[in-house]
Amino acid sequence: MDIVVDIIEITARQVTPPAVEALAWCLAASQPDRTVDHKRFWEEWFSEDIPGSKLTVAAILRKPENVSHSVVGVCRLWKTPYLDGRWFIEGLEVMPGMRRRGIGTRLVRRCVDAALGLGIAKLHAHIHDSNLASRRLFEYLGFVETAHGYWNTYGEWRESGSEYALDLNTLR
Repeated sequence: MDIVVDIIEITARQVTPPAVEALAWCLAASQPDRTVDHKRFWEEWFSEDIPGSKLTVAAILRKPENVSHSVVGVCRLWKTPYLDGRWFIEGLEVMPGMRRRGIGTRLVRRCVDAALGLGIAKLHAHIHDSNLASRRLFEYLGFVETAHGYWNTYGEWRESGSEYALDLNTLR
């Protein structure tokens, strides 16, 4: 059976409580004991509790009976006020059983396309040292490592990862 995944953008105006639950469940796939924390995060993300311009991109699995959908991947685009208004792609997560199918690539590309549409000049990403798959994905998509250790999107120092950047002017 072929798996069909739609990549969609979700805004605060469109989000519903079931969507928040589905997004939380997706993030919690690798941390099931933190589902409540992830639900709270998404509620804050779609409210004004987390400031800045934001876009959420989700991968939705089309069920064979075409009746219901489920979130199998998510990625966020955020202009964080904590780091001089720079734009970041963050929170890339693909459900474990759906990895290595190009979903992460499609999610990040959709964020890059959205950034191009917004006229953004440069995108950044923070990737943990142990996340080799994400490092390879972002490098494949043209991101370049610019620093080891970084200030995360909330302005907190992290030593266990690298910052990557993509000059969007090279794609125009």
